Amino acid sequence: MAKKTRLNKGKKPAVVKRRGPWIGTLVIALALTVGAWVYTKSPSRSSNDEPKTPGAYVRRETKPTLVPALFVGKIETAYQVAHDMPEVLDQLYCYCECDKHSGHRSLLSCYTDNHAAKCDVCVNEALDASRMMKQGHKMAEIKSAIDQKYSRM
Repeated sequence: MAKKTRLNKGKKPAVVKRRGPWIGTLVIALALTVGAWVYTKSPSRSSNDEPKTPGAYVRRETKPTLVPALFVGKIETAYQVAHDMPEVLDQLYCYCECDKHSGHRSLLSCYTDNHAAKCDVCVNEALDASRMMKQGHKMAEIKSAIDQKYSRM
């Protein structure tokens, strides 16, 4: 660090060290270190997203869905499905491939923003999944049917 000299009347110049920038740098480094440690130790940031027991479901999308009342008609119904059955839609791949262009994690992600309101694939997948769930199909059957129907698009 540069040293600053202070002129004193009739005396030798005194040398004053500037410690402010060093203290500020130290405080910032300490805050970043503590923040990084807390971030990595957070249970929601666990690197192991595998289920603890076989067949256990681990939710991928954690954001809430938009309120269905913001939409009308078929789109409102699809947003209501997402609101009522998030665990079903979160286990389905979205075949509009929004994971590549919008960073979505699952079909449920399409309903956390207004993406699904503009996408027939998202809406139809959700409505098909809802219909099958109400008919008593198991999740594996729903996944298989959705994959078979929409993977050809």
